[in-house]
Amino acid sequence: MRTVLHTLVTNGNILLHGSPHLLEEIHPHFADDEIAICATPFPELAIIMAIFKACKLGKMGYTATLNKKTCCLTVRTCEKTVATLMAHDLVGYVYVIDADGFSEKSPFEYRIYNSIYAQKRIAITKSDLPFMPTYGQTEYKILLNRQLASVVN
Repeated sequence: MRTVLHTLVTNGNILLHGSPHLLEEIHPHFADDEIAICATPFPELAIIMAIFKACKLGKMGYTATLNKKTCCLTVRTCEKTVATLMAHDLVGYVYVIDADGFSEKSPFEYRIYNSIYAQKRIAITKSDLPFMPTYGQTEYKILLNRQLASVVN
């Protein structure tokens, strides 16, 4: 599924939004310090957000680094979230959305402040994660395709 999402992002002015909810229309919600819809050009991040938010237990955070040579995502979580991921067949959704109207908060995150409709909705499961959750492990590092940091016009 990541390959399909990479192709969609690479071929157009597209961003991805990960959610545990089946949505017809995507509405802004509280994101850090403001009410917005967050999206990313990185399929791995959209998938992680959808599946980890589906857990509804525990916590998850990420840091992302981008330099001239590498692009890395570090996901940190807790034992409770890992246990939930491993014990349940969670489903999330990645929404393919037009990047027009979004403003860049970082190369990993873009925001828009009004409701939008997706071009496509793709159901995903934990098997689509870029890593396999493992008991006792609460930090995961993922190398990302650096080229995706510059695909949004």
